[in-house]
Amino acid sequence: MNKKQLILYLLCAGTQASEHYPDPFLAPQTPPCLVSALSPQQWQLKGTIGHAASRHAWVITPQGQWLMLSSKQLVLDQHWQVTQITADQLEFTPQYNDSACTSHHARIMLQLGNIQARGQQ
Repeated sequence: MNKKQLILYLLCAGTQASEHYPDPFLAPQTPPCLVSALSPQQWQLKGTIGHAASRHAWVITPQGQWLMLSSKQLVLDQHWQVTQITADQLEFTPQYNDSACTSHHARIMLQLGNIQARGQQ
C-alpha cells in the first residue's frame, strides 16, 4: 500500500466511524418523543364495527382524513399503537424505545361521540 492509498483509506475509515458515533462536542439530541408533535389526541372516533375478537374503528383526523384502524396497528410514523378497540372506545399507546419518552406521553383514549380525547398515565 503506497502513501496515497493509506491516506485515502484513513480518510474513508474516519468518515465511516463518524457516522456510527455521535460527536462528543455536540449537545445531546432531544429524544424523538419530545420533538414530535404527532399524536392521535385530536382524532375523533366516528364508529366501530365487528365483534370483540375482531373489531375495527373509524376515525377522522383534524385534516379531514378518514382512517380505518385495527387492533395492534401502528400509526403516526409507528409512534402510536392501537391497543384496544371496544364498542365505544379506542385506545392508543405510545411506542417509543427511549426511556425518557415513557413518562412524556400517556395512553390516549378516544370515546365515541366525545370530541375531546382523554390522556391517561
